[in-house]
Amino acid sequence: MDCGKGESLKMKNDVNATHIVPSKLAAVLEKAAEFHGHLGPFLVIGVRIGLIGLKEISKHNGEQLTIDLSLPLHVPFSCIIDGLQVTTHCTVGNQKLSVRDSGSVKARFIGENKGVEVMIALNKSTFEELKFQLLGESIPEEEVRRLAWMIAEISEDKLFEISRTTRTH
Repeated sequence: MDCGKGESLKMKNDVNATHIVPSKLAAVLEKAAEFHGHLGPFLVIGVRIGLIGLKEISKHNGEQLTIDLSLPLHVPFSCIIDGLQVTTHCTVGNQKLSVRDSGSVKARFIGENKGVEVMIALNKSTFEELKFQLLGESIPEEEVRRLAWMIAEISEDKLFEISRTTRTH
């Protein structure tokens, strides 16, 4: 079922919806869901933040990576942590991931060798919309999965605000 790099994979993930996501993202989401225990929107956000950060930092060969993550430190927002850990292998345990309680979601990727930094922030309106949809009454698991695949399909520029800087020593 390998579609090759850059091709899309049509995935049937629940009874009611078929989703088109890049095959690499679909594979990572499956791995993340297995690690985390289920697929949800904030896990997908963590995976996507991790993949974007790795892509941006890898443009600068040989970088040692650390991540500072700010987010509300309670479920469902804390699910972002697992998505980030699965994609980057930066963890609290290996001290390459630090986590802070915050009212917004943003991750700062720091390339230690050449002083490269990438800041990825979840779009505020997307964040508010997800909070509205998920923090009200109890919603069925299939709706949570539907929202997760919806997040997987949203374009990077609509989902995140990304800034890049290079520190001088």
